[in-house]
Amino acid sequence: MDSGWAVVPHVAGAPQGRDEDAFLPLATGEHGGLFVVTGALTVQFDAHLSEDDIARLLADHGLHVRRKLGFGGLYLVSGAGDQALAKAMDLNGLDQVSFAEPVLVEPLGAR
Repeated sequence: MDSGWAVVPHVAGAPQGRDEDAFLPLATGEHGGLFVVTGALTVQFDAHLSEDDIARLLADHGLHVRRKLGFGGLYLVSGAGDQALAKAMDLNGLDQVSFAEPVLVEPLGAR
């Protein structure tokens, strides 16, 4: 599966994340935009999973819940670091996960 994204090395001066997600590689979209990969994922789990089941599933992948987003079984998940794209792909292969995607932030220049 080719998503059209390529991870490139961290650029000096790019904004830094909080503690566990401080490493922020940049990815380029097919139209050339730069996106900061924060090391966090947005994940939607099967509605029948318990909080404990979700925590165990994430722990098996070296991840943990940062915040339950409060609707539709969505969670903000941390721990992916510079492997955000790979971890999202791994989670997307699980029956218990509806979708997982890296949190991307597009830096905006000064106005």
